Amino acid sequence: MSDDVRQHLLLARESSELALGHINAALEAMDGPVSPGDVISVGPSDNLLSVLEQAPAGATVAIDPAYNQTLQWWEITKPVTITSSVPFKGQRIAPDAVAPTITGFLTIACPDVNLSSVRLAGFHPDGTLVTVGERTTLDRMICMGSPDGQHRGVMANAAGVVLTRCHIGNIWKDQDTQAICGTTGTKNLRVDDCHLEASGENVLFGGDDNASESLTPQDILITNSYLFKPPEWRDKPGCTCKNLYELKAAFRAVLRGCKLENSWVGGQGGEAIVLTVRNQDGGSPWNSIDDCVIEDCNMLNIGAGVNILGRDYRFPSKVMTNLMLRRLMFENIDPWAFGGTGRQIFISGGPKNLSIEDCSFKGQHLNSFLSFDQPEHLLEGFVYRRNYAQEGEYGIVGTSAPSLGTAALEMYAPGYTWADVTIQKTAGYHIDYPEGTTLIGE
Repeated sequence: MSDDVRQHLLLARESSELALGHINAALEAMDGPVSPGDVISVGPSDNLLSVLEQAPAGATVAIDPAYNQTLQWWEITKPVTITSSVPFKGQRIAPDAVAPTITGFLTIACPDVNLSSVRLAGFHPDGTLVTVGERTTLDRMICMGSPDGQHRGVMANAAGVVLTRCHIGNIWKDQDTQAICGTTGTKNLRVDDCHLEASGENVLFGGDDNASESLTPQDILITNSYLFKPPEWRDKPGCTCKNLYELKAAFRAVLRGCKLENSWVGGQGGEAIVLTVRNQDGGSPWNSIDDCVIEDCNMLNIGAGVNILGRDYRFPSKVMTNLMLRRLMFENIDPWAFGGTGRQIFISGGPKNLSIEDCSFKGQHLNSFLSFDQPEHLLEGFVYRRNYAQEGEYGIVGTSAPSLGTAALEMYAPGYTWADVTIQKTAGYHIDYPEGTTLIGE
């Protein structure tokens, strides 16, 4: 990756963060006390929908923690703040915390709605707990699927949405379940310090065709969050695992400082991260994954590491450009324990300006640390440096490559940059690697 490209990527990341910086003051204000003189109070037996209908725009509605009502399908149509009369303090809250409970599926049909310190629960597995509107803020919310699971936690197809200190759990019904999903119109999304639990893709952006490129999910920042699949969901009827973080179409999406835990073979190959450009049904040829960053994250208990596809092979798409993976730690990659290929990084479709730096890959029974496919699409501007990896059985391997190691790398990524790479020998035979490689255990 050239210095010009690197600077462009860093500036894109910084612009994403600056665009989201305005929400900090509002979140700090939510930590303040709720004054009885400034709010409309809702008791355990009150009709919340009637209160909301009569409340003026901009009102604060404070709900008694003993409130427990089933509203099934309900809607917010004016800017309001809804909170517990005894709001939570501090950081991420526990799923069993005492909070007013509303059972049903919420649609926010207007901008500038704030919800804090309330539990939203599913009453049926086939549905989305919260469909947000423009500039929705969810702070210290508990969003729990029904006893029979849930299809989705939050659908974030809007601009300026903020989720902080939330717990989204029990999202496991059927395939393609997500704690957070954004497919069209997602813009300036911030997620911080959240527990995100889902069986399919814990977090997914892209996946639908859009009317224009401007509706592609963009300017996304996810930080300090826990993307988790409970081990007891493995082999659970009606529960299909795919991955922990997936991009199909996104511009300037950043995942930073997060922990991603548990991914096994199910609907996909057990990867922690899937970054595959998709023009889903053929109507969005502008789809790509551009200027995206994953950094300072830990991945644990997985069947494979990262699957990267630079372009859609079914329908026309743009080529993935400027993807940076850095300071990532992959631990306990084990296809014997979790199924999957045991590939640390799998790359196909010829992405442009892919950089993998300062990463560590550890596990057992591994296939390779770099694996390539689709020789008709070569990588341009590939950078691999200051990484630690285990060799696996094949080291560097590519479909139709003349041999393992350097030959496969030169075939698929001509002009690559390679430096300060440490490889733990496990293959049991010699594989040639480029200059700048240190082999240990040989």
